[in-house]
Amino acid sequence: ATAIEAISIAVEDDYPARARALEAVLRPGLERIQKTYPDLISDVRGSGALFGVFLSGGPKILDLIGKLPTGEMAKDPLIRTKIITAAVINTLYRKHDVYTYNTLNGRSPLVVSPPLVAGPEEAERFLDALDATLAEGMNRLLGRFIRERVSS
Repeated sequence: ATAIEAISIAVEDDYPARARALEAVLRPGLERIQKTYPDLISDVRGSGALFGVFLSGGPKILDLIGKLPTGEMAKDPLIRTKIITAAVINTLYRKHDVYTYNTLNGRSPLVVSPPLVAGPEEAERFLDALDATLAEGMNRLLGRFIRERVSS
């Protein structure tokens, strides 16, 4: 009975149309931001209300982590990407009250997945927050992120 009711709500609220409406805002917005920051965003993939933003770049000092003699973190070939993505996620949440996350499989993208009850205004708010975050520059984002981790 619960499953049937859940399906009824999804059909009645037309979740597929809501996902398409979010995509109509997110796809061009994310592609615009990628063109603005080509050195920070290597790829954008997704559809509907689920997108992955693949971040890259960052200061060369991050390469030193891979040269550390011990520790599992140093052995991770995606450690640079994970740290960069974590710094962006941290700033989106702390400065803009926007919750995003990353996956720990594949290329570890920043996941953009607004709920289907969100509207175009919320998608635009996210895009503005991501643009403002990346505008700070990766060195500043990483510096703040690492200082917060070391001091806590």
